[in-house]
Amino acid sequence: MGCSEFSVAPLGHSLPLVRALFKQQPDDFQVREQLDFLPGNVGEHLYLQIEKVRMETAQVVQRLAQFYGVQPLDIGYAGLKDRRARARQWFSIRTPSDLAPAATDSMRVVGRGRHGVKLRRGSHLGNQFVVRLRDIAQAASREALVRIAERGAPNYFGPQRFAANSLQRAQRWLRRGQYARRRRFAGQSWHLSVLRSLLFNQVLSHRVAAESWSRLIEGDVAVLCGGASVPSGPLWGRGRSLALGKAAELERRAVASHRDICQGLERAGVRHHRRALVLYPEAFSWECRGREITLSFSLPAGGYATSLLREAFVLVEGNT
Repeated sequence: MGCSEFSVAPLGHSLPLVRALFKQQPDDFQVREQLDFLPGNVGEHLYLQIEKVRMETAQVVQRLAQFYGVQPLDIGYAGLKDRRARARQWFSIRTPSDLAPAATDSMRVVGRGRHGVKLRRGSHLGNQFVVRLRDIAQAASREALVRIAERGAPNYFGPQRFAANSLQRAQRWLRRGQYARRRRFAGQSWHLSVLRSLLFNQVLSHRVAAESWSRLIEGDVAVLCGGASVPSGPLWGRGRSLALGKAAELERRAVASHRDICQGLERAGVRHHRRALVLYPEAFSWECRGREITLSFSLPAGGYATSLLREAFVLVEGNT
């Protein structure tokens, strides 16, 4: 399930959707990363909280590498943030310098500190979002928004995960058999993540179609999400799945057409993990003004705002 398949993936709530313009301006999509710790004043890694606009996370890494005279591998970050947004995220740089790059129209430093450990992917609690949707032709469905707030949404990996032909490149890489376990090149981890996301979305799509994405069935592996036990799906890799019975059979059927990817991931040596099938927003609220609606919410690490919003809106993206 890549970008095109995501657009037609089954919805968790069968309610009317409202058309809305999305990401018309950078301030229409604001993201603030939340770490599970605060950097202090000592440590070999300089931590910078950077606000970026119309920049990829990788572009920020390149600019920091040039400024500090280090390799990109000496720079850490917890996750990728959308280019078409005003996003604040943390970066770590292995450097003795306490200087910071000068502010530009596209990036500025808004916080700093030091820590003894490099910032790793996935090492954040989540993200806070403020999203403005424009030119709404009719009143947003209060029922849909209330249902999202109370019941969450299917926890699909969003289209950003499969953008820029990421899935096609990952599949070509897999077919060439370049997945040696011991020596990994830059980009290999991303290929693995894209392929695991594809399989997870396939399983979740089947669970949504079976109306069992938000409830436990026989043989499910429960995980804690939003203070509740919810079903989980596979992030494919080596090792036996903990799912049994009906849940295991559904997972096998969902990925049956992707056996080559399953086997490739197992040979690549990544370990089998689980991910919640349900995405619960925290502090979910909205305000309507004329033909616009502004939504505020927080999502856990790995959660996609687009997967939440598509349950109430047909999102028409701009060209920010």
